[in-house]
Amino acid sequence: MIGPYRPSSLLLINTVIGTCVGAATIMGTMENILNVGIHAVWPIFFISVPILFLFIFPPSFPLLKKYKTVGGAFGGVYNKKVSLLFSVSWLAFCIGILVVQNMALCRLFSTMTGLSFSQSLFILWPLVFFYTTYGGIEAVIKTDYLQTLIIYLFLIVFLLTLWPSSGGNSFFDLSFQGNLPPLFTKERFIFSFDLMVGPLFSPPIIQRYLLSGSEKKGRRVMLGGSFGILVLILLNILVGSFLSSLAHEKNLSFSSVFHLLEQLDYSPLFMDFFLVMLLSAILSSIDSLLNSCEETLINDLQDFKIQKIGIYLLGITVMILTYFSGDSLWSALTLPYKYWAAVWTVPMGFLLLSKKKKIPTDLLFLTQLISFVVGVMFFSWVGVIVSFFLFTFFYFFSNLQKKNRSSLQF
Repeated sequence: MIGPYRPSSLLLINTVIGTCVGAATIMGTMENILNVGIHAVWPIFFISVPILFLFIFPPSFPLLKKYKTVGGAFGGVYNKKVSLLFSVSWLAFCIGILVVQNMALCRLFSTMTGLSFSQSLFILWPLVFFYTTYGGIEAVIKTDYLQTLIIYLFLIVFLLTLWPSSGGNSFFDLSFQGNLPPLFTKERFIFSFDLMVGPLFSPPIIQRYLLSGSEKKGRRVMLGGSFGILVLILLNILVGSFLSSLAHEKNLSFSSVFHLLEQLDYSPLFMDFFLVMLLSAILSSIDSLLNSCEETLINDLQDFKIQKIGIYLLGITVMILTYFSGDSLWSALTLPYKYWAAVWTVPMGFLLLSKKKKIPTDLLFLTQLISFVVGVMFFSWVGVIVSFFLFTFFYFFSNLQKKNRSSLQF
């Protein structure tokens, strides 16, 4: 639970970076540079936008301090039904993402150690679950700090190692030779929009904002986090660009970053460091989500008195789903990721940024339902847009009716 623990701004900045930037970001950026070109990676910069947004438009600190979590704030401002709806949907979202990330973690660890997928699962998941559950937010913050430092350190080492080998050539020398493919595509616009909306007001990020102890310090953490994310992305792009330069120079054919690194004549430690960096990136995201789930069970669902058993059931559920993982399960578990932000981003924005007024609960439920259906039928970004217009309309419509007005005093 969020208690007297008050980490330094540096710790919080690093954990914000570690929560937002995972192994998929690092690998995806490099794969895009190698297989498509530098022009394909511009959407990744938008991952820092929601963190910068929270610096410019800070959430209501008194509201969060009073109710401790986003789910608790929904319950305090509206009612327990709204809090329950939010909390259950957040848990469903987290279980899906935890399983997907756990699958990647076990496959990566299996590659590093030679152990089977199931052996990696039974070693790693109990370890992560133990230090997150019993160490609490303090353990998560400190391990995220170390994991983020490892990512920075290894990216700098890779950059200094690859630069001399490539003769100083990078993507700037290669990208504009011949016909450049289209810079802007529908898929990249959707991806950039998802990156902007997904982390916005997410409970782990709001949790770090609240841990800062004040709005002023919280804004400083968000500003530092957005800057740190940009620096990490730039380092990542430079590493990917020099790998691309080496691949072109040596005329190597490859199917992935791993395949390319195996063909380059470097010490085996180079590949080991790369795998450790990815392992750190995955762990920094997993423990943040798991801790947020535990906060939800302890604070937001305390009336059901399932705190302890709920936490263990969560851990067992993630382990079982990971063990029986497959392509069809993977696809099913990514659905909450696509639609959760579409349904909740706008009401969270109204809740956390609106200082004095709230929209009526009945209209909240109605617009939640409509935006969810639209999101499921189309894409998450469509759900977000529809949700935004619906909530904006009903918000201002309710303010025109005096009987629906209510003030929040903190």
